[in-house]
Amino acid sequence: MYIHTFLPILRQNEVNTWPLIHRIWQEQLGVTIAVSKTEPTNHSLTHYLLTSETPLINNRWGVPEPNPASSVQCPVSEIDLVLVPLVAFDRQGHRVGYGGGYYDRFLAECHPDCLKIGLSLVESIDKITDIEPTDIRLDACVTPRQIHWFTAITPNVTN
Repeated sequence: MYIHTFLPILRQNEVNTWPLIHRIWQEQLGVTIAVSKTEPTNHSLTHYLLTSETPLINNRWGVPEPNPASSVQCPVSEIDLVLVPLVAFDRQGHRVGYGGGYYDRFLAECHPDCLKIGLSLVESIDKITDIEPTDIRLDACVTPRQIHWFTAITPNVTN
């Protein structure tokens, strides 16, 4: 299984994904982690495998990213689940990001069965009104209080 996650901008109060990443590495769960490098010239993301050995450099916004010179690219077609950063989300699964449409372009490239899970430190708002036709809805969003499901996907949970 390939999980794509964001590396947090802690000063922006994003969910800290590092504990999850370290847990996956420690437990050796058979999960491959991918992260992105931002390509500001064309508002896209390039994806790379993330291991404990992957060298990271901060981009101009202070986001840690893989060094493309020494990292292995990950095709979008391999990704099964995307953990999506956001500023806000609504009860219909729409999200507000930091602008630029980077994640919407990326999510549009993912295969149809790829789960799109937002991570938020705050609960949903009623409705986001400025939805664009290119906006991609989340399948779910995890907050400190609950998991909000927006699609009919039933999680396959085993004990």
